[in-house]
Amino acid sequence: TYQCKGSNPKLRDRMAVEFLPPAGALPATGAQVSFQTTAKLNTPINSLITNTVTIRSGQETYTRTAALLVRSVDLTASTKTASRSDLLPGQSVAYTLTIVNRGVADAQQSTLSDALPAALTYAPASLVCSSGLCNESGGVISWQGALPSAGSVSLTYSATLNSVLPDRTPLTNTVEIRSSGLADLRRAAVVYARSTNLSASLFDFGGRPNEPGDRFTLSALLRNTGLQSTAADFTLRLPAELSYLPNTLRCGVGNCRLDGERILWSGTLPPRGLVAVQMDVQLSSAVVSGQRIRVQGEMVDQTFGLTHPVSSEMRVALHMMIPLLEGSGIEPPLFLPLIEHRPPPPPAAATPLSPLPTPTPPANPSILPTPTPTPTPAGG
Repeated sequence: TYQCKGSNPKLRDRMAVEFLPPAGALPATGAQVSFQTTAKLNTPINSLITNTVTIRSGQETYTRTAALLVRSVDLTASTKTASRSDLLPGQSVAYTLTIVNRGVADAQQSTLSDALPAALTYAPASLVCSSGLCNESGGVISWQGALPSAGSVSLTYSATLNSVLPDRTPLTNTVEIRSSGLADLRRAAVVYARSTNLSASLFDFGGRPNEPGDRFTLSALLRNTGLQSTAADFTLRLPAELSYLPNTLRCGVGNCRLDGERILWSGTLPPRGLVAVQMDVQLSSAVVSGQRIRVQGEMVDQTFGLTHPVSSEMRVALHMMIPLLEGSGIEPPLFLPLIEHRPPPPPAAATPLSPLPTPTPPANPSILPTPTPTPTPAGG
């Protein structure tokens, strides 16, 4: 039905396809034209080629476009994983790197570089790759090779935590993947260095408000939320508002004792363990309602030589007045804002009253304002 002409040097890539209906052809509601093209071998990777068609009808011209990604290479499905999420000093973790090419062209001249964090040491002879060349040098894992279309390559190796870090320190291990014609790609895996963690230790004040002069049990709750056992020492000096009651110091495990004004405990805190050091104390009768009292102790982690403060705050019972209005027609009862009961403030110094202003007489004394008469109620 249609005939084709050759190339037009003014058009894109010196190629075009022109369709001319033959003379005498009948009008139609539509027509479909198809053709095939072949990309040149030297076309760069991931070239976006746009093909434009021009439609002319009388005095009107229309254009339509179609875009095609030629020699596509897609490595975005590549991954890096770790065999575990927590790591104690001396333990090892295995990493797996998988490079995946979801494109239609081979990924030539591809490389990989993976530098270990300083706290991790490469495990000798642990590196294995499924294809290409892989190597380890100075804590840097490297690989080079080609990746076929719809293909993949995997690398595995192990590393050991070589130092003691604060509990839950993240160790981020990032790999860089490079391939000719592509932007650099990064993938990371995170593991957490675990150790002891005594920072969650605190004080408990008996679970109820304490009045001035009250006696109650003060508990030091010594916690190790880490994954490693440790020997620890605890020291406490009571604040002036609290007095220790003799012969009341006790602890479930370890050794608790008095040393002058200091309350001491030493022992072993297991992983995710708790030790309660308890004593009876008396609150001074000189404290006032609502007063805040801070109790401060100290924990020393003997395994790693770390010091952790142990601090909590108690508050003397606060007396409040809650006015309540009840009566007929009030549904529900109306609660007014809380009023804190506090001692009255000292009287303020009396402020002298300012003299009242002297009224100004009218300019003409003979003319006075006429007072307004007061209305008289009916029947009065």
